[in-house]
Amino acid sequence: MNVLEKRRFDADPYLAELDAVVESCQPRPEGYAIVLDQTIFFPRGGGQNCDGGTVDGLEVLDCFAENDEILHILPRPLSPGQRVRLAICMENRMSHMQHHLAQHILSALLTRLYQNDTQSAHMEEGYGHIELPRTMTPDQLEALERAANDVVARDLPVHTAYYTPEEAARIPVRGRITPHASIRLVEIEGFDINACGGTHCRSTGGIGAIVLTGTKAVRGQFRIYFKAGQAALDEQARRTGLLLSAQQALGAETGDQLPLAAEETARRLREAEARLQALTERLDAADYDRLLASADRTGSQPCIARILECCEDTKHFKAIAEQLVKNEKAVVLLALTGGDRTALLLMRPKGQKTPDLGAALRTLTGRWDGKGGGSPVMAQGQIDLVSDALLDDIRQTFSDLSAQCRT
Repeated sequence: MNVLEKRRFDADPYLAELDAVVESCQPRPEGYAIVLDQTIFFPRGGGQNCDGGTVDGLEVLDCFAENDEILHILPRPLSPGQRVRLAICMENRMSHMQHHLAQHILSALLTRLYQNDTQSAHMEEGYGHIELPRTMTPDQLEALERAANDVVARDLPVHTAYYTPEEAARIPVRGRITPHASIRLVEIEGFDINACGGTHCRSTGGIGAIVLTGTKAVRGQFRIYFKAGQAALDEQARRTGLLLSAQQALGAETGDQLPLAAEETARRLREAEARLQALTERLDAADYDRLLASADRTGSQPCIARILECCEDTKHFKAIAEQLVKNEKAVVLLALTGGDRTALLLMRPKGQKTPDLGAALRTLTGRWDGKGGGSPVMAQGQIDLVSDALLDDIRQTFSDLSAQCRT
């Protein structure tokens, strides 16, 4: 049996099981490389992954061509002359066939409709991608998807055959032909002829559906992602769910109403954000004035010492405290209680040696098993407790720090 005759998947990609004979077995770092007298396992290459499955119950870890032979990498050795049973994962094979044939259709249409020739293509598990020299618009991509599914619906027969280089040169083949002693051509009857060694459905109808799922700029190329077969149907169902969820959330009865509903929602959001910003600025100003009005001015600089109960907006009051320190040169000592915790914010201007706010905070939190720290000019901490005794201790600490500001 010659090399091409060993490749049983070429003639019948739907053949899921086969008996074969082990011709050789060699140890490799990744396992044992088995050569068989015939195989249904497609070796990785040409943008397509290898098939998954078993040889005599042993998982095929990898499968690739080397020196005109197909090597099956197994976890354990087999004996030359041993008769074995091959079984491929047909779900995996079907996905490969659907995605590879879908790529042929898409690439043919890209050339025919947009003169955008495929530079490279690759099939992953459950999706594929094509790289192009030129960017495409959303309208062009939508038209491409429609045209591809029209080819699927026509259920055009797919034929494969080997030719000599001279014979292949006389056939109108799309794309380049890599020099080989034998050239395998895949023909979608009346639509496209392309040189390819991969596995494909018997007809375009076997694909079921093609869905474009996204695009990306990669190394100066424009990449299109797509799904085919069951993966495409699953993607369509997922999109339907997302569309209906979006329609429901935005109050759009139909998909056609969705853009206007989204635009109206965005307008309302911008208005709400503007109102929120205005209210936030008013609140900031009010809290700034409220804290400043409570300042003790008996010393050389204002000192604001406040306990704000039922107040958890630490971020808001930290920003206010920073402004008071910057604008008023004030010492700000704040405790904010909320839920079952007490937050502490202590700040003062630079340029003076006392009080050491970091040391004072660490001493206070240490008495109550709290956490936090900081520098002499700014300290922040938290105590997971709200109690009268704690608040009394905070008042005393603030009083001591205020006294230092008056000296």
